[in-house]
Amino acid sequence: MAVQKKKKSPAKRNMKRFQKKCKHPTISITKRTNPHLRHYSSSELCRYI
Repeated sequence: MAVQKKKKSPAKRNMKRFQKKCKHPTISITKRTNPHLRHYSSSELCRYI
């Protein structure tokens, strides 16, 4: 079984968490050339995209 050599410091642990959380949202362009966030409902089109 693998065993770590040294306990991970809180700073290193938090850096990893931040990198995981800090992602840019995926933006696509609709047929009307409007920027749109993926997987969010659109009030303009009245449907889930």
